[in-house]
Amino acid sequence: QVSVVQLRKSLFDQAKDNLAAKFGRSKVVDGQFGPELKLDSGIVKYDPNVMTKMPATTSPAEAAIPATGAAGSPSLETILGNMGKSSTKNISTAEAYQFYSPNTEENLSFDEAMNRTKSGNQLLYKKIGEDIDQQLGHQSQAVNAIGDWSDGAENTIFNSIQKVNNFDELKYSTALKGKIGQQKAVIPFMVQPDGPDSLFMANIKNVSLPDLRAKLDELGINFRTLVEEGDGAKVVVYDPGSQLADKLSTLGKTFNSEITVRRGTGEFLGSDVSRAAGMAEYDKVISNYESNLSNPKTYNPNLAQTTSKNNIQSMDPYTKARIARKNPDLALTKQTPEMPYIMAKPLKGYSDSLVTGKQSDQVLGLAAEKEISDVGLHAIIKSLTGKDNLYELSQAEAYDVSETVRNFANADNMPESDASIILRSYTHPARYWMESAERELKYPVYSEIFLPLETASRVLKVYSDRWQQKGREIFGDYAGPSHLEERRLINSYVEGNKTDIINNPALSAQVKMDLTRIGDWLIDTYKGLFKDLGITSTKFFGEYAPKIRKVGGINNLYKTADMPREIKPFYEFEREGALSPLEDDALALLDIYTRAIGKKKFLAEPVKNASLIMGKMPENLK
Repeated sequence: QVSVVQLRKSLFDQAKDNLAAKFGRSKVVDGQFGPELKLDSGIVKYDPNVMTKMPATTSPAEAAIPATGAAGSPSLETILGNMGKSSTKNISTAEAYQFYSPNTEENLSFDEAMNRTKSGNQLLYKKIGEDIDQQLGHQSQAVNAIGDWSDGAENTIFNSIQKVNNFDELKYSTALKGKIGQQKAVIPFMVQPDGPDSLFMANIKNVSLPDLRAKLDELGINFRTLVEEGDGAKVVVYDPGSQLADKLSTLGKTFNSEITVRRGTGEFLGSDVSRAAGMAEYDKVISNYESNLSNPKTYNPNLAQTTSKNNIQSMDPYTKARIARKNPDLALTKQTPEMPYIMAKPLKGYSDSLVTGKQSDQVLGLAAEKEISDVGLHAIIKSLTGKDNLYELSQAEAYDVSETVRNFANADNMPESDASIILRSYTHPARYWMESAERELKYPVYSEIFLPLETASRVLKVYSDRWQQKGREIFGDYAGPSHLEERRLINSYVEGNKTDIINNPALSAQVKMDLTRIGDWLIDTYKGLFKDLGITSTKFFGEYAPKIRKVGGINNLYKTADMPREIKPFYEFEREGALSPLEDDALALLDIYTRAIGKKKFLAEPVKNASLIMGKMPENLK
């Protein structure tokens, strides 16, 4: 509505005293083309450049104003009396905005940043920010956005807030979000009529994002935030010192789009040097605010957690129906391939939660495999927990029952190993034997069998070592032995169970951010690896998600096949029920998966060629 006033020529040639008499002398200032009027939303001015590009038709907002001028245009009094007052009412002095991001990586491409706006880490960060706003009494609306500049981008959040008491309160809220997101810097902006800074917003329609970004670069609007909207985008620009008005005006004329501006006070809060320096600045802002007893509200992260030792009180109807089965049929005649019989240890934060349908089915399936009768299973449950019904158990209790049943009869033996190719050390005597055999017998056992396998194994070691190092860099402190439970949560998150972290009552907001950030990195990493091998990521994340057995400390893939186990990659093995615990350490699985993929990339072809060559040899030489 304010921008409609900016487009009217009614301000032109008006005397300053006449405007002052109508709206107050403090509201009127001298401008480049004549007097300008200050409203709560900023400065309303006459812009002849905008006037020359005005469309002939009136906008709906203009059409709603009664025409009283000689040429059919509303008078200055009508325009400013109606539109100005309406704008002052709708844009409160408590209006504020924030820019903050969960991204901690450098050199993201625009497409990568766009994809990460849909990540679990972004979803969690928005949820934490909304909780902060709610506790501080702010009405907010956060949207996913892209922090964009000419040679980079990052996924970010643009947050509109109402009911902010003062700028210190806004800085406190923004510092909390910056700290949880481990950001170098964040931006709070509060609308104030006499503020030195500006916030521009424009809804650009019918343009592709690459074309829009190119135009912004051309105009010198180098730092902007983009919110994708249908066939265009909302462009948001924070302008410290209010220097970009002419460039934004040109942007509006180029795309025939309305530009709105809020004058106010903003700040780059944090540091442009390092994350550590930014965190120190956030701690200072947070400490100063919370130590001031006159501040009405502060943030308590514990209020966002919903802890309960007995979740049975808030059960869904399906679970209640299951518990109501006093004499459940414990027998399972068949287990689906997607359901391993063995129940995994409960994830951190869920030990006291009610056993899930999947977990109870796993216990029943295991009992059926062990040929334990209903009476026998009931006796085990009763003796361990004192309860009569499997469906009333907590996850920790169900796990104890499962482990007891698993060890009730003879444990399954380690599967027989496949015939496999053993790659000896590089100084093995076979090297010299094969080299001499090739010279004497004229079969290429050295040049076309041994050397290609040796070279491939060396490349594989470099490849595997690189991934091990990268994984431990990304996991950071969570790669240590004391964080196994956190790595199990990450693995569950990667498999699609994002709520295991996001809604986990045992985790702080900061830990949730750390774990989801690692989980999203793993998901993106696996997608890239799969793409290189020509398979879709849904083959992993969906029905063919691999499971690794723990057997005597050795990781084994489920099924055997004609190709040696060392060569065949994990994604070609089918899932099936098993009676051994499954590997669910996200870091251990990363090592296993990347090595399996490396074997497929580097060893599969040399092995295939070796088999073809050996097929042409005499039996005694084979």
